Amino acid sequence: GARAKDVLEKQTPQVAQYQPDVILLSAGANDATHWTNLKDFESTLQATIKKLKEMNPGVKIVVTGCPDMGSVARFPWPARQIAGFRTKQLNEIFEKVVEENELIFARIAAETGPSFRDDPTLFASDKFHPNARGYKLWSEVITKAINSGLEQK
Repeated sequence: GARAKDVLEKQTPQVAQYQPDVILLSAGANDATHWTNLKDFESTLQATIKKLKEMNPGVKIVVTGCPDMGSVARFPWPARQIAGFRTKQLNEIFEKVVEENELIFARIAAETGPSFRDDPTLFASDKFHPNARGYKLWSEVITKAINSGLEQK
């Protein structure tokens, strides 16, 4: 149930003790379903990145963006279409923030959304979260982004 605000306030401070070389920032799904204000979402995302960079200026930050919430099997129509629209709005913010901050973007919605839409067996029994096969799809996109981003930077 964590949203971007929770990442900033509760999770980001915990990162300082580890001083990682790479951070995976994954947020947005719960912000999409809870209709987090878009301006608040963007400012929270910017604040999180600023804080992470202050803790470790050399850190590489990989951002997944919001998964394709329009693919969620648990949502009936028209909620599924509304969730898909909300995903698009949040991912436009992610795209902007990633570019402005020179981060690495793992586009899980664009690259895995069609698979989730076509194959509802990629969801866990709650029909909301991915199952092991669904997470494997995400991890392939994330790994590709990390490898690509580390080669470039």
